[in-house]
Amino acid sequence: QQAFYSGYVKDHGIKVETIFMPNGLSTLFGPVSARWADAGVLAMSNLNQFLVELQRGCFLNEAGEEVYYCGFGDSAYNLGLQCLQSYYREFNRGADLDDARARCNAAMRSARITIEKNYGMVSTLFRICCTKEGNKLAKKNPVAIEQLRVCHLLTNCYVCLNGDQAGSINTFSITPPRLEDYLAL
Repeated sequence: QQAFYSGYVKDHGIKVETIFMPNGLSTLFGPVSARWADAGVLAMSNLNQFLVELQRGCFLNEAGEEVYYCGFGDSAYNLGLQCLQSYYREFNRGADLDDARARCNAAMRSARITIEKNYGMVSTLFRICCTKEGNKLAKKNPVAIEQLRVCHLLTNCYVCLNGDQAGSINTFSITPPRLEDYLAL
């Protein structure tokens, strides 16, 4: 019980890292104890290294140098990682961001809206994901971890069949795969 008790929120719970792809599909890392901070969960997931290896040798800029696409996250992702990015911040009072970083922040804000819409879609389709009670470990819900994973799998199937209702197609111009391809049938 102590492993899943969070002193910060004073409750038993789990923490997962949800990754939404540009095509509207999602995947989960975890669960881990709610005692871990977001940066610790990110380190455990090894997501940055996975994204580097996944893209190695795939994308070159005009000078022939390797470039990598980045995943976007909240402030836990502001750790100087190669393939994970958070908003750029002003570190000195009164120091404005340069134009390139300000444009990057604006682009990430629009991506963040799509991510939040995806969370909303999962919660709309599956009531258990929309309340704190649904994700707590207790006698009432001992299988919260399995339920969360199944909800994301079924949401991915829904996205494959119906398209991404949360707006990824409009934001990133990438359509989800066919259900047969996603499930490798």
